[in-house]
Amino acid sequence: MKIIAILLFPLFCILTSLFGLLFDPFFTNELLRSIGKEQSVEATEGVFNSFSGLSEFPQIFNEQEKSHLRDVAIILRILFVLFIIIFLLFNYFLKYSNLLKMGFYLFVVLLIILAIIPFQTIFTTFHLILFPQGNWTFSADSVIIQTFPFEFFYYYAIFIMIYAIFLA
Repeated sequence: MKIIAILLFPLFCILTSLFGLLFDPFFTNELLRSIGKEQSVEATEGVFNSFSGLSEFPQIFNEQEKSHLRDVAIILRILFVLFIIIFLLFNYFLKYSNLLKMGFYLFVVLLIILAIIPFQTIFTTFHLILFPQGNWTFSADSVIIQTFPFEFFYYYAIFIMIYAIFLA
């Protein structure tokens, strides 16, 4: 039970930051503008609405791209359910401050490890694990890569970690 409490802390911080940023359309729109992808704002809003089940994926994406986006939507939904469970468990373990302190130390070690490993390696490994069917590789001129270039994910990850650090 102690190990669960310790593991919950970094997961809680990271998932809270992830969903806080995903549910903040201003953040995503400004991030896209800051990397010179103003033209991606409308498509991104459509994708995020599709992730939440409010609409279909925008027609600008081909079937392979939509297949990948559907897989991403499933993963995000699973992560959100996991986040709710972690949130409830985390609130239960709040009374054990020494376990949370150990969780904080684990979070710091995790951040150090993530800072050492190049983001490209993390990004590729993440995709190989979560999308083993291979529907995550696209040509550089594909709509999905033009809409969501590598820099988008790189800066999103940095901001998730910054928010998680402040939360921790």
